[in-house]
Amino acid sequence: MNTNHILISGPSASGKTTLIRNLLKNYKSLSFSVSHTTRPRREGEVDGKDYHFITVDDFLSLIKNGKILEYTIFNGNYYGTSFSELSSKIPKIFDVEYEGVLHFKNNFPYFKFIFIDCDKETIKGRLSNRGDKEKDIEARLKLYDKFQEIKGEFDKIVMNNKSIEEGLKEIVEYLKLD
Repeated sequence: MNTNHILISGPSASGKTTLIRNLLKNYKSLSFSVSHTTRPRREGEVDGKDYHFITVDDFLSLIKNGKILEYTIFNGNYYGTSFSELSSKIPKIFDVEYEGVLHFKNNFPYFKFIFIDCDKETIKGRLSNRGDKEKDIEARLKLYDKFQEIKGEFDKIVMNNKSIEEGLKEIVEYLKLD
């Protein structure tokens, strides 16, 4: 089992996806753990790269057959990580939702845990700018508050209020990637 895996988490619109994409682009020694989801694909997302987009029935079948390591339901959509993602010899970045963080922390303490943080007003503005519905924004801001309660579980906290470059530099230094 690879002991160099990295878990990156944080509230929606904190910039974690952009940071992960930049890490993967600039550091070929890393790969991405592709989660499964039942939510609709957003513009620009690629099946098998951003997520494995599947039906609810298919997701429930994966759970029933013991193929899902952890999962959560948010806004009626399932999100989860399959066990097969752990077997990679290449260090993987796992983008895990709130409910999965403590599961990973308890079961895989050798992961490097990075929290991408951002102030609440910046998050709200980013969610609004990307066109999220008001009820989705409210739900994500409630989740933001829950994330703040567990951020002490992470090995590294990166404040991502400013430029992506600054956040990326902090992560690269922490992971000693150069």
